[in-house]
Amino acid sequence: MNEFENIPKLMNLLLTQSYENFELWVCVNQPDSCWDDPGKIKSCEDNQKTLSYLKSFTGIQLQLIDKSSRGKGWDTKNFGVGWARKTLMDQIAQVADKNDIILTLDGDTIFNSAYISSVVKTIQTYPKAVALSIPFYHPLSGNEETDRNILRYEIYMRYYSLNLWRIKNPYNFTALGSAIALPVWAYQRVRGITPHKSGEDFYFLLKLRKFGEIITWNPEKVFPHDILIGCFLEPDLP
Repeated sequence: MNEFENIPKLMNLLLTQSYENFELWVCVNQPDSCWDDPGKIKSCEDNQKTLSYLKSFTGIQLQLIDKSSRGKGWDTKNFGVGWARKTLMDQIAQVADKNDIILTLDGDTIFNSAYISSVVKTIQTYPKAVALSIPFYHPLSGNEETDRNILRYEIYMRYYSLNLWRIKNPYNFTALGSAIALPVWAYQRVRGITPHKSGEDFYFLLKLRKFGEIITWNPEKVFPHDILIGCFLEPDLP
């Protein structure tokens, strides 16, 4: 959503991957009501640019889900990143082999050329694991206020996870939607992701952890490029 500026960079990163046996599924999304909101019409137009760009893109096998064109967006009750992830993963799980791997990304995700290969190798090394929570680092922007918010967010996440590890809590992991991978069989066994409007990544890993082990290390990392601004909000944790 509203990621046209970042999409070409993301697609070029995927083109440079050393691992080539993958299929890309993309959901461009927004509530349908945004078309009638003057304050959000620019996001609608941005999404249309993304759709047009992806439809003409070659070099990667791509499945495109349009949840942003007028009349195709989310309704007033079911919308947001949780529904986007669920829509994608549900459709993938219907057609993929049970041993295929779902690797979630966002439009602003940055990673190295060995990223997908490393994820596949890690999951294959631990075939009984139900998911991989991939290490992530938000790049600093050079703006002091923004960077303080980024660092505070990341320190909080790591502090929370480390203290869960210290007391031997089984849910000692961090969660980021653009840094999760799992085999299709595990997704099917837990009956998919619950589409929370926010925090869906954290609650999804909680659901998976009740079923099996989660890997928390990978040699390659994810660098989300979203900019955290304003005040820091603690996530809604149980």
